[in-house]
Amino acid sequence: MNRSDLRANPRQAFGAFLNIPYDPRFENLYLAYISGVRACGLVPRSALEIPSAGSMHDRIVRIFSLLERCPYSLHDLSRVQLDRVAPRTPRFNMPFELGMAAASAEMAKTGNHVRI
Repeated sequence: MNRSDLRANPRQAFGAFLNIPYDPRFENLYLAYISGVRACGLVPRSALEIPSAGSMHDRIVRIFSLLERCPYSLHDLSRVQLDRVAPRTPRFNMPFELGMAAASAEMAKTGNHVRI
């Protein structure tokens, strides 16, 4: 990323996509991630910004677009669990979003997207 990119849109240039658990049980962890990202001078971004209305395809496209605008992303995969509803299958949205971040970085061919 060059200086003109940073001057043109500083919020975008310093975005960090957070792929982390958002339920109440992980609230302290969620706040720690946000605080850490802000302390590093980055703007936390997440799929929570995207309205849940619309098709699954639209939501995936919006998440991918958000990932493309963030030069960094943090992925906490410690919370992959079973759905509460039958059939009890694992929810893989968080590993899926990590895959989307990897694809975004590969497609950009810039090497600027850091996956943690």
